[in-house]
Amino acid sequence: MIVDEPKNTALPVSTCDKRTTITNILDIIGKSAPFFKIAIANPDIVKPINENKYSQVLIEQINTQLIKAGYTFLANAQYSELFLKVKGIPDFYFYFLEEGTTSSAIIVAEAKILPAPTTDREKEYVKGATNNGGIERFKTKKHGSGMPEALLVAFILDDNHNDWHKKVNSWIDDLVLVDHFWKKEEQLDNLVIQAHFSYTTSQAFTISDPVKLHHFWINLS
Repeated sequence: MIVDEPKNTALPVSTCDKRTTITNILDIIGKSAPFFKIAIANPDIVKPINENKYSQVLIEQINTQLIKAGYTFLANAQYSELFLKVKGIPDFYFYFLEEGTTSSAIIVAEAKILPAPTTDREKEYVKGATNNGGIERFKTKKHGSGMPEALLVAFILDDNHNDWHKKVNSWIDDLVLVDHFWKKEEQLDNLVIQAHFSYTTSQAFTISDPVKLHHFWINLS
């Protein structure tokens, strides 16, 4: 007996309005923050916890909220671009649930710990030693190539949100003085502090079009 191959006649979900979808993603990350803080506080979790492990738990909580809300997209770890020749692998990404097809990520995210694990990586949220800084990865198109928006998530282990906002902007100020690739206009916008997270935006100027960065900071101290 020959069984016919399944035919996907549905309209691809990836044709949905991405701007609206990204707005929904930002809302869900905020809603996930308090549950992430509860989950990561599990005393049985072996310390120390690195960026990948923090991201793993956050993804679990984000997906729980996405499923509860009935959205047709989820989050997953370690995004490898299929359609462009880029080697960077962001820490996590959001993708449409599509039967029998695939598409580029809706939006990708880089995760960082504040303060950085070692002093030689102190300013890595902005720029690293080997093109591995958080903002830097999007400026150089190592991450998010072809995407007009991206995410940066920080897990704050010490100091408060306002302190880190000032520090990050001061690091950008320092770079502007010595590297023409960095611009004053890339400083973080005003910080909006909520009960379980803070949020701000910035522009990352690349060799082509600028990228809008959404910064989510979750305080774990």
